[in-house]
Amino acid sequence: ETLNRELSAAKTEIQRLNASLQSLQGTLTAKDQLIASLESKVDELEQYSRRNNVRIAGLEEEDTEDTGEKMLHLINDVLNLDPPLEINEIDRVHRIGTRREGTSGPRPVLLKLATYRSRKRIMNLRTTLKSKRKDIFFNDDLTRLRSEMLWKLRSKKKKGLIQDCWSIDGKLMIKDNANIIKQIKLMSETD
Repeated sequence: ETLNRELSAAKTEIQRLNASLQSLQGTLTAKDQLIASLESKVDELEQYSRRNNVRIAGLEEEDTEDTGEKMLHLINDVLNLDPPLEINEIDRVHRIGTRREGTSGPRPVLLKLATYRSRKRIMNLRTTLKSKRKDIFFNDDLTRLRSEMLWKLRSKKKKGLIQDCWSIDGKLMIKDNANIIKQIKLMSETD
């Protein structure tokens, strides 16, 4: 009889612990969803803060260079932006990262423009850029998360799982194999 009481008490305790565990799992799931939602909002805000930026890859690098003058020359003289970009439309321009011995290729340039309108004019030159300088690329300045997502999407494209992928104004887009274009917002959509 003592054994039955102990067994019954243990059974009751196990049921209480199971109920508590289920409650904690529900709370944990809700917290995970909240964290994912907050991370997404932080990423959106960070991307929005980069909306006036352009990353330029492939622009030759020299030891003593004025990146501002180099950008003005590329945009105004090589690509013939009309009307020309003025120096006061550039907020900042600099190389990204530190130069390392033994690395090949120039570091990318980050061009931060004073207005979104100026950025849009420059990004519209991308088609002209392809015909004049195939070695230089104008890209959106994506957050780390969006860069990783785009990298995964490009891997899917190489495998033939999607037709194409690109970014436009910080938004990631794909064209699936049914020729449907849609925006990708979550990392889980890249798997």
